[in-house]
Amino acid sequence: VRYSYHSKVGSEWVPQGALIFSLPQNLELRGIISKGFRYPTLREMYLTPQQNPDLRPERVWNYELSAKYVAPKGLFSAQANIFLLRGDNRIESVVVDGRPRWQNSGSIRNWGVECELSAVVKQSLRLNLSYSLLKMERKLLSSPEHKLCAGVGYHRKHFSVSSSLQYVVGLYT
Repeated sequence: VRYSYHSKVGSEWVPQGALIFSLPQNLELRGIISKGFRYPTLREMYLTPQQNPDLRPERVWNYELSAKYVAPKGLFSAQANIFLLRGDNRIESVVVDGRPRWQNSGSIRNWGVECELSAVVKQSLRLNLSYSLLKMERKLLSSPEHKLCAGVGYHRKHFSVSSSLQYVVGLYT
């Protein structure tokens, strides 16, 4: 638990917690609940033409369930997560009377799924693949609805090289 105080907008308790269960057959289950909290910055309140000294802090609750499997000797792993994000007072730049202005935007409710696979092909070669799906009640700037990543890494003594590709669909701009 974290306690945060701001002279302009007050104080806030910011808790988080997790339960982790290690099960037989190298399986792990997790449940996480956490609160996110952000005070408006000086830039948002006073230092830009879009300033708004009446901004309220952003608050977000995140709920997540995940399962992870790691094969013996760590040669293969798989993980899947599902999450729900609920919040209010998100600070964003909006146009008011033809001019940009920082403003609290109201509530937000997003949910999504993430999956990741990783495999060691040879002692020095690792492959990974991940996918995420994000469903947004209200669109978030720079947030993709679908994201697929594939990567490969090679490590030998003091030399390593890696590369990855990312494919994005439904990016909100």
